[in-house]
Amino acid sequence: MKGKIQVRYAPDNVSIPGETILETINELGISQAGLADRLGRPENLVDDLIKGKSVITNHIASQLEEILGVPASFWNNLERAYRISLKHDGG
Repeated sequence: MKGKIQVRYAPDNVSIPGETILETINELGISQAGLADRLGRPENLVDDLIKGKSVITNHIASQLEEILGVPASFWNNLERAYRISLKHDGG
């Protein structure tokens, strides 16, 4: 066997994880202020998460799982893919 084949996941389109947070809280009827309150964080952090200015840390991902019912691994993977796409796009 010559060598290992390397396969890299490179989606054509990666969205800001915050867009999914916004869609999810809208579906659940939670405001951004309500999410901030449940996270125990300032509203501007939630706004920055939604705009992609702040990173979804492992801790925040765990909190989102508890509040929104979406697994922390989903948030972590979405955040990782977004940050990688920014590096590849020069952002």
